[in-house]
Amino acid sequence: HIRGRFVSRPYEEIMEEARGLAKKGIKEISLISQDTTVYGIDHPEWGKDIVSLLKDLESLGFYSIRLLYLYPSEIKDELIETIAQSKVIAHYFDVPVQCASDHLLTLMKRHADAQETRDLFKKIRKMCPDAILRTTLISGFPGENEEDQKETLDFLSEVEFDKMGCFLYSREEGTAAYSLPGQVEEKVKERRKDELMKLQAKISYKKAKEHVGETMEGIVVGKQGGSYLLRSYWNAPDDIDGNILFSTSKDHNEGEIVKVKITQALVYDLLGEEVE
Repeated sequence: HIRGRFVSRPYEEIMEEARGLAKKGIKEISLISQDTTVYGIDHPEWGKDIVSLLKDLESLGFYSIRLLYLYPSEIKDELIETIAQSKVIAHYFDVPVQCASDHLLTLMKRHADAQETRDLFKKIRKMCPDAILRTTLISGFPGENEEDQKETLDFLSEVEFDKMGCFLYSREEGTAAYSLPGQVEEKVKERRKDELMKLQAKISYKKAKEHVGETMEGIVVGKQGGSYLLRSYWNAPDDIDGNILFSTSKDHNEGEIVKVKITQALVYDLLGEEVE
């Protein structure tokens, strides 16, 4: 009721903007919306969906195209395959799941249950083995209990997301959840969020260490201290993920494409050295 129905931006308008960006030499674009997977569903007469849009954008010559916010119940095999086979679309799946308790998912009116979501991530990793998986959770949704928390913790341990963000439930007038019984105390929300983030920190560090020795190609996006910052398929823009910091004997400008060998992993960041 707050956000309204999905409204797809006109296809030609997107393509016109993208062509303009490509002509300016822009190397990277992101497609972002409330639910990017259902693009075009409100205009079947266009004959366009997210897959056809991606393929048309690929032809414009961008170095990288990234998708953000994919609704789990709407991710089709064709989309996974399109991303997996592309050398332009980042092998990066940002899929907010909110929680992994069927009890809470029903209250949230989510369309996929926990097992279906588990199966989805297994499928993504099978079809796109180098996929980076990111999700977002809500802590303290009305009715949440300790068993719900345990189910979500177990889910995190099983799926092992590369990256995860967690937000406290915020009670907003006008939402269905505002009047639900079992509103959770703030201190309980905070404790549960801390439990989730502490577990994820261990998982993120484990997943980051798997990249040590890998050579990543990406875009120079700035400097931090005496190191340059790199954005590859591994990390999204706007500081929602960790950084890749690399040392080099060369001088670089933002937007240059370089290759970096990862030499060290931190909990959320990667460190490396430029290679020829």
